[in-house]
Amino acid sequence: LYALVLLLREVLNRIQFRLNQSQLEELDDETLDDDQQTEWQRYLRQSLEVVARVMELLPSQTFSDLFPVLQEDLDIYLGLQQFIVRSGASRRLNITAEADCRKLHCALRDLSSLLQAVGRLAEFFTGDVFTTRFNDALAIVPRLVEVSCYGSQICLYDVEMAVPSVLKPDLIDVHAQSLAALQAYSHWLAQFCGEVQRQQDQTQFMDLITSSMAATTPLINAKSIQTLRPLHKFPHQTLCVLRDLVDSISGEATKSRQICYHSLQESVQVTLALFPLFIQQPDVTDEMLSFFLTLFQALRVQMGVAFTEQIIQTFLSMFTRDQLAVSILQEGSSGSKVVQKFLKILQVVVQEPGQTFKPLLPSILSLCLDQVYPIVAERSCPDVKAEMFELLFQILHQNWRFFFKSSVLSSVQRSGAEELMENQAQFIAAMQAFGQSFLQPDIHIFKQNLSYLEVLNTKHKLYHRKLFRNTMLFHFLNVLLQVLLHKSHDLLQDDITLALYNMAAVDFQAFYSSFLPEFLNGCQGLDPHQRTTLARNFTPERDLPSFSQGVYRIVNDLRFYRLCNGSLPPGTLKL
Repeated sequence: LYALVLLLREVLNRIQFRLNQSQLEELDDETLDDDQQTEWQRYLRQSLEVVARVMELLPSQTFSDLFPVLQEDLDIYLGLQQFIVRSGASRRLNITAEADCRKLHCALRDLSSLLQAVGRLAEFFTGDVFTTRFNDALAIVPRLVEVSCYGSQICLYDVEMAVPSVLKPDLIDVHAQSLAALQAYSHWLAQFCGEVQRQQDQTQFMDLITSSMAATTPLINAKSIQTLRPLHKFPHQTLCVLRDLVDSISGEATKSRQICYHSLQESVQVTLALFPLFIQQPDVTDEMLSFFLTLFQALRVQMGVAFTEQIIQTFLSMFTRDQLAVSILQEGSSGSKVVQKFLKILQVVVQEPGQTFKPLLPSILSLCLDQVYPIVAERSCPDVKAEMFELLFQILHQNWRFFFKSSVLSSVQRSGAEELMENQAQFIAAMQAFGQSFLQPDIHIFKQNLSYLEVLNTKHKLYHRKLFRNTMLFHFLNVLLQVLLHKSHDLLQDDITLALYNMAAVDFQAFYSSFLPEFLNGCQGLDPHQRTTLARNFTPERDLPSFSQGVYRIVNDLRFYRLCNGSLPPGTLKL
């Protein structure tokens, strides 16, 4: 403990100009680094973090070492008023000797640093320790209020002085840091307010609040708005502010988020009520959905199941097929962005664990497969497509039991038990949508969807499911081989080959004996002898490297045969 006390005192000494001026003056206080800090600011911040860590371990000792030093510099600052000489309307600071100006400069720099230190320690006086450290905080806060009032009322930085290039920035910084430190203790004042509500005598608290207002009011008046903007002309700015507010507390504790949602609840309900009125104005709808997306990401638990379901049902009823078509076909416009954000909101909903929002899954699937997908299937619309397939993937991944009902028997006897399947039509439609995307030129959608299928296979054994194996596996294998054959997505050659291997691994014997001959029979531009040669050369290997080599070989040979056959005149003997 003694070592920590020595460390604390040494750090406090090293940040004070009156004890360490020669070294501190060497630190650059002008050039900003990548974090928008000067060398001096970084040094001070790191030093104050050391003080804060010691405060965690030795709160009483830290306070008793720091507060007297602060008091000393505060007395110097508060005593400057007696050196102000008035001459008509002007005021002058009657400190002109070089040595006195140097001492004042050091005292002001130290006061600014110590005010930052006191502000940094504000968190150690609130919460569970409020009562035990109340007296220490009550010694600090009135002094902060006093120095803030003094700075706001006297405005020392506006006084004429001997060396304004040095002292004026010091005086401005002291006043700014005093206000910043007082702001840091606003949480302590709020907790103090809660405590005095249960007491008869509120004089002490009222004096602090009244004095704090006296310190800040002159600054508010000085910066008052000269031009009042027309009322109701900037509603989008309101939603931006609310959205940023919600986003800022997304990582906070549950209690903070409850308080935030309680304060925003009326605004959220009004925004939802207005949504149907602005559905034809995509720029406004875009702002609304951005707000709701942030709400769902940060406060969906606080909103509750009933209200969340009400929001989703409202959106689903508004986004009809015609409305979606109008929005999506305006690619890159606000309308397209509206649909993207709506799909993002649904992604958040379907990822919610438990059974809370499972009743919404049929409606969400219907929106995806029956309304959005037919519009984007044969068009580019890359942004909307990406979000739609992400939503489909999350529905399958996070709600697998919506389609495949597992049981104790099936988990113990995987080979013999019948798979219990529900919502088969929707599952088939989703798989067909994924398969159709592999026939289109968008390489980003292709890569995204291929990775989704691989994840579903890794997590849920998609390729091994009876329905997929019996009715879809052949088509996916065929499509992926055709893609390799046509060289349309050569950048993804390794990814495609890995997916082919994982699909073939479901039943290697069936792949080599059944699928491969059928695939070659369906390939145009080959004669029977060439098909037989290709099948014979694809050796039935079961490890990934050998399988990959076999795929590359058969694809290259098939291209070669087609090229040769296509360049020969009719009747020529083929290879």
